[in-house]
Amino acid sequence: MRWPPSLVFQERWLLWLLPLTIVVGYIWLHIRDEWAVWNRTEVQQHWTVNVSDLTNLVYELQKERGYSSGFLASDGKQFRVELQEHRSNTDQYIRQQLQYLSTHLSLNAEDSHFLTLFEEMMQELSRLEVVRQQVDRQTVDAYESIEDYTHFVSVVLKLISKLVVQIADVELINRFFVLPSLLRIGESLGQERALLTEVFTADALSPGMYERWNMLQGERKAHIDTLLALSSNRYRDIFQAVDDEATQGQLNRFRARVVQRHAEGGFAVDPKEWFIAVTRMIDLLRDMGTMIQQDTQTLAAQRIRSASWKFWGQLAAGMVLLLAVGALAMVATLASRSRLLMREVAERKRHEAELSKLHHALDQTPITVVITDIAGSIEYVNRTCIQSTGYSQEELLGQNPRLLKTDHFGPEVYADMWRTILSGAVWQGEFYNRRKDNLCYWESASISPVRDPEGRIRHFLAIKEDITAKKRQEKEDDYRRQLLEVVASGAPLAESYSLVMRYVEELFPGMVSCFAMVNHAEQRLYCLTAPRLRIAGLENYRCPAEEGILLQSATTPCSIAAYRKEMIYMENLCGDQQWQTHECLCQVGLQSFWSIPIIGEGGEVLGTLAGYDREKRFGESFFSDRLAPLLQLIGIAIKRQHREEALRVAASRADAANRSKSAFLANMSHEIRTPLHAIIGALELVQDAPPVDEQQEQLQLAYGSARALLLLINDLLDYAKIEAGQLQLNPAPFNLPDLIRELSATMTISARKKRIRLTCSLPDGWPVLVYGDANRLKQVLINLLGNAIKFTPEEGTVQLRGEQIAQLGDELELLFEVQDTGVGIPEEKRQRIFERFTQADESITRRFGGTGLGLAISRDLVTMMGGRIAVEPNPAAPVGSRFFFTIRIKSLPTAVLAGEERVVSERDALSAVPRQGMSTEDLLAKAAILVVDDQSTNLKITQGMLVRLGCRREQIVCVANGQLALECYQTGRFDLILMDCQMPVMDGYQASRAIRQWEAERGKQPIPIIAFTADVTEESRRNGATSGMDDFLSKPVFMTPLRQILDHHLRRSEKGQER
Repeated sequence: MRWPPSLVFQERWLLWLLPLTIVVGYIWLHIRDEWAVWNRTEVQQHWTVNVSDLTNLVYELQKERGYSSGFLASDGKQFRVELQEHRSNTDQYIRQQLQYLSTHLSLNAEDSHFLTLFEEMMQELSRLEVVRQQVDRQTVDAYESIEDYTHFVSVVLKLISKLVVQIADVELINRFFVLPSLLRIGESLGQERALLTEVFTADALSPGMYERWNMLQGERKAHIDTLLALSSNRYRDIFQAVDDEATQGQLNRFRARVVQRHAEGGFAVDPKEWFIAVTRMIDLLRDMGTMIQQDTQTLAAQRIRSASWKFWGQLAAGMVLLLAVGALAMVATLASRSRLLMREVAERKRHEAELSKLHHALDQTPITVVITDIAGSIEYVNRTCIQSTGYSQEELLGQNPRLLKTDHFGPEVYADMWRTILSGAVWQGEFYNRRKDNLCYWESASISPVRDPEGRIRHFLAIKEDITAKKRQEKEDDYRRQLLEVVASGAPLAESYSLVMRYVEELFPGMVSCFAMVNHAEQRLYCLTAPRLRIAGLENYRCPAEEGILLQSATTPCSIAAYRKEMIYMENLCGDQQWQTHECLCQVGLQSFWSIPIIGEGGEVLGTLAGYDREKRFGESFFSDRLAPLLQLIGIAIKRQHREEALRVAASRADAANRSKSAFLANMSHEIRTPLHAIIGALELVQDAPPVDEQQEQLQLAYGSARALLLLINDLLDYAKIEAGQLQLNPAPFNLPDLIRELSATMTISARKKRIRLTCSLPDGWPVLVYGDANRLKQVLINLLGNAIKFTPEEGTVQLRGEQIAQLGDELELLFEVQDTGVGIPEEKRQRIFERFTQADESITRRFGGTGLGLAISRDLVTMMGGRIAVEPNPAAPVGSRFFFTIRIKSLPTAVLAGEERVVSERDALSAVPRQGMSTEDLLAKAAILVVDDQSTNLKITQGMLVRLGCRREQIVCVANGQLALECYQTGRFDLILMDCQMPVMDGYQASRAIRQWEAERGKQPIPIIAFTADVTEESRRNGATSGMDDFLSKPVFMTPLRQILDHHLRRSEKGQER
């Protein structure tokens, strides 16, 4: 601290007393605050102990109530000793609390709510004594005693809530808030314990008791939810460990008996067993409450220790600080006398140094400083002013600042400036000045008058800052905002281009710009806005990019910039050899050129922005940095235009797809109506046709039409799976020549009806045993052969050939081809036939039928098998087509054929090898089968099929839903269940789970459950497996697969029973 020289020693000492007094006052305030905190912490600990004691009182009251109800329920034969013991514990806590509460009441007489609670407690205490006497004389029943004890407990709980609020500490309250919920959980358990102890000794449960018990159940759940919501993670985990399955499981079994026997009357339950179970749960809750009390009391004790340490530490620190300040004041005052003379000597030197420092600082500051006299003549300029104006110091001194003025502002601006500063005020504004080299720049100026000691204006001080870059940035930001609005509004690209070119040409006077866009399909660059050269003699100039320039060509800088994705900058437009085609531009004063590529978000080049300049200014990085944000927005606009164009193309394709789907739906309606018409017509003819042979022929027609309809539905399902990406191959070993022979035999029947010659030829060395999906391969071949037979006229030929075209290890690439002499396919329509819902000609649909799905599904299946499919004209005939496809498949050793055939399918193995033991007919004859279906027609059909297979009608039981099936199975004996999945009341999945649970509880051998449903989705199969079903049969069901699946599971069940 530096003192004025005029102060004497005594006056300086008095000045030291002021900060000393402030320090003492500060220390006293802190000590007083810490003392108050200490006292408040002790009060909080007092209430903490009081809450803990009240909590223990609640526990003792709950125990006494429990033993009282148990004592009364057992007619005085049980719990007498325990009742007396807990009465004494309860009395001890009551006396202790009465003392605490009386003390609190005397200190807080104005607390009316607390007084009411205290009076309630005294009244309930009187009632408690009366109830105790009635319990001892056994003149009151257990149910009535519960209510008296419950009233007293509720009053204590209110006191606990009141005292928790008195603690006034957030962390302690958060811990104690758990206690009321915990106590109320124990309270509801205690009331339930007393209530059911009375109930279990009675013959029946009265409606009032049952209603009271249900209410207690709800209250306990609500208190548990409240506890879990208020508890910390630690207390929540502890409570969940207490309220575990083992503890609650025993109590829930007693509660289940109350519900089960409510209507029947009578309870074969030992009340003491129930009493002990609930008491164990209440004790666990009490242990948790005791732990919370201990944690809280520990925290309160820590607070007291912390508060005491803070108080004594604050007191000691204050004393030390007080002594230090006093000593410092004394030393400083004495030392000031010796330094006084030295300071006065150094003061003059300091002033001189500060003047020199100020001069250097003004020269080095980036702000322009100008001092003029009252007439405006310049008397001082700093170095920044010299650099900004381009004039030397000698050239500026003595001149008027109007030397730098331009015509940008009118004379009224300068008149206002002089009027302001001459009035003694500060003028602030902007100047647009001209340098010595004629370049213009912006300045922000603040001019203030400088007064002498008498207050007269002697000079003017101008503080100015170059804001040219700021002005340019504002203009750039304004253009960027405008461009952002144009892009966001979805305006045509021409508006965005025009805005950017206007910005470039305004920011850089004399520059001309243009845009070019990349056509990715042609790999060419097209100029969209030809250079707007408004120079005499070049009105007819055309940019080469207007006709399109290949990106790979190096004929123009724009194409090079687009191809390399980097900026091209030419300082000398006329001297560059690549720019010879633009020599005419040099003749009119254009000297430099630059071109910046517009890059999209994905890294693709979208176009270029080019500029022709009259000057060689700035450089490559300047233009790229300035224009990058604007070009980014232009890129967004171009991408948006591309997406809009793609959306228009997609919409057009969607319309075409919708038209194809409409045609498909029309074809599908025809295809579905055709077999249905045949089925209905044939069946009607059966009713009237007298000859049996004629009926048999008509039934065959109906059967064939039904199979055709089923194949159609299967095609639809395959299409749906392919669309959803859910179709999967199921590879397994199979005999490839056998598959071809079976296929040939099947398709020959259709070919003979049209007198078509069908041949199948396989080369020598054709693989025998392979590993793949035989069903999907067969499906593709049937589609191709079926189409060939359908479109080939009578007396024609169809040929199936196979060939091995490659082998890598055990993986083979096989070629299959189907040739026909049919109508053929025009070249322009050969690719369309593999698209969904599409045929070569809609007239074909009317002549031959079909949905347009078969070849599309075949293409997808061939792709999944690692191959491809195509079509071409039949090379061996003047008409017809040749369909061919390849697949990749694994070859297996022929020596293991017999063994592999045995493991292809367990069900096929059971059909292929001789059975051991009972025959299939004997198994079916003695089998008891439960059929579950909500459709009566399906029940009749299934029963008839089972009887036709050899089952006895009286051993077939049919029910309409899963609930009836569960009841029948629990009361009867069955060997197998055919279970529908979608049924009312209880569906097949629920019934299967219930059956498996019932079997597990009784240790029974699981019965085979077969899903018997029309839902053939993968989800249905997964649901069946997870619910405990053993197998899956899809409707409609034919006799052969039904016989196989019954034989397989009945035989497996028989072996399980033998074990």
